[in-house]
Amino acid sequence: MGIVSAAFIAIPYPGRLVVHGPIILTSGTLAVGRDFHRFKEETGLLTDSRVTESVSLSPFDYQQNCLLYLPKFPPRQKAAAYYDELAKEIAALLTGNLENWYTLEELSEQFSFPLTSLKQCFKGVYGCSVAAYMREYRMNAAAVMLKNTQDSVISIAARVGYSNPGKFASAFRSVLGVTPTEYRKTFD
Repeated sequence: MGIVSAAFIAIPYPGRLVVHGPIILTSGTLAVGRDFHRFKEETGLLTDSRVTESVSLSPFDYQQNCLLYLPKFPPRQKAAAYYDELAKEIAALLTGNLENWYTLEELSEQFSFPLTSLKQCFKGVYGCSVAAYMREYRMNAAAVMLKNTQDSVISIAARVGYSNPGKFASAFRSVLGVTPTEYRKTFD
């Protein structure tokens, strides 16, 4: 036998879960966290005195038929800040070591975030795709090195993740409008 809980909820707060009438939660929900604490916490209902709960035994075995799964995403009111922070964490990883190249699939797996959502989240925060952001970031980092060091263009290309100097020069020109050599000459 499973457990069925009916929670009667009517919350008028902005950014909070608003439900009129009962929500039926089953032991499938309990399998996620042993009780309804996590559900209440993630929906902002944990400390709300207007939530009533009635628990009774059910003739159904919900352990094999989980009816409700709560993903590990934050409550709705924190979603925007959460996704902004996630995009910033992704950018920090990418810019932390410019010699490494990450595929979107690797980032999706590493951050446990669906690929399409990752792309939309990143673009929403930075206004461009991950690839465009990194190309511009790498080229601006290379421009600083070209201006402030006497390192060779090939060496700088390698430090920003390019093993092919021709591809580096092409990317540099697409971002800054001049080749790396022409850029350096403006500071001589």
